[in-house]
Amino acid sequence: MLNCLMSSTIESIDLHVRTYRSALKSNLEVTISSLTPTHLKMESILHPHGSNSHKLDISAFSYALYRIPSVADKTKLVLTGQNPDVFTQFGYPHITSWTKVSSIARRHTRYFNTHTGIAASLISSISDVDDIVNLLIAYQVEWNKFHVLATSAYSTYTQFKRAVKSREIIKVLGITDKEWDNLLTALGKNYRFRLKRIFSRPQNIRLRLLAGSWVDYTKTVQSWWRHLPTINTPIYFVSSNSHSLLNLLTGYPLHIKKELLTLTKKHYPELWHTYEQIKSQDVFISEANFLYYVFKNFSTPAFQKELSGITRQLNFHIIESSHYLDVTTQIFPISSLLKSSHLDPRLIIKKPHQLASSKALIFNIDYPLGFAA
Repeated sequence: MLNCLMSSTIESIDLHVRTYRSALKSNLEVTISSLTPTHLKMESILHPHGSNSHKLDISAFSYALYRIPSVADKTKLVLTGQNPDVFTQFGYPHITSWTKVSSIARRHTRYFNTHTGIAASLISSISDVDDIVNLLIAYQVEWNKFHVLATSAYSTYTQFKRAVKSREIIKVLGITDKEWDNLLTALGKNYRFRLKRIFSRPQNIRLRLLAGSWVDYTKTVQSWWRHLPTINTPIYFVSSNSHSLLNLLTGYPLHIKKELLTLTKKHYPELWHTYEQIKSQDVFISEANFLYYVFKNFSTPAFQKELSGITRQLNFHIIESSHYLDVTTQIFPISSLLKSSHLDPRLIIKKPHQLASSKALIFNIDYPLGFAA
């Protein structure tokens, strides 16, 4: 029985992937609704209540909202392609002059044309296509489910607005108070405007893949590489997030320890409790790692200005993502480690003379996801 279930699941996943990849290869516009049946048939663990028309799937909706720019609410067509040249070839020149948009939890270079409702998403691998397709499906399914449930229960927006204020809406959506709070957080600070849009109309987003050959992906990486300075010296290649090495090599959060702890105690009592546990050795977390984590929550302009000054003094080069790949690059000269006044104390330099004469570089890229890696 278990083997039959596994076989059925694998077949449904394979059918879904083949369905949307085949449809998109035509380079024609494909409606998200046409790709929905095979998505729901998979019964994805990330979209467990997708087929339940009486219950809003908060986990799936929130997951998508965090990974899709809020302009999706106003988007009619999503175009995907490897680089701006591909968009130009298909009749969409100058997409980089459109409004650049982003999401909280997914790195894609995206632009939005406010006049036409067309969004352009630059992709770096086929896994980016897989990601975009299924996020848009989950987003549209739950948006439209919310719309139907709300408009069936309330004939006017005023009635709906009252239901939202009194939280009567959670009964209509078949969710809990905590789930409702999670949804409002995912919708962001403009959640009232977004809820009004959901009530006002259903979504019918279209998707078009402009090009998808391996050659196009290769050209994109080459274009990204040309955007970087010429390097003719030994390098240590690292693929990690853009704050880990910076924290270790500058030690800046350790330098502003007092300020960070003051802010933590004032604004994050739960984190402050964790710090007290660290000091009393009730939890096995290093103080340095705690401060590195806290620093992300208090990345004020003043802190960033001081950190930028330190990176310049150490001759660190930080190159933000280009129009091609949303991948930040950092270059750290090995010899500069000796100049760091607040190097993480766990980094012990045993042969400083060798380090001083080194011409090698640490070359770090903010790790790309999926096949893009």
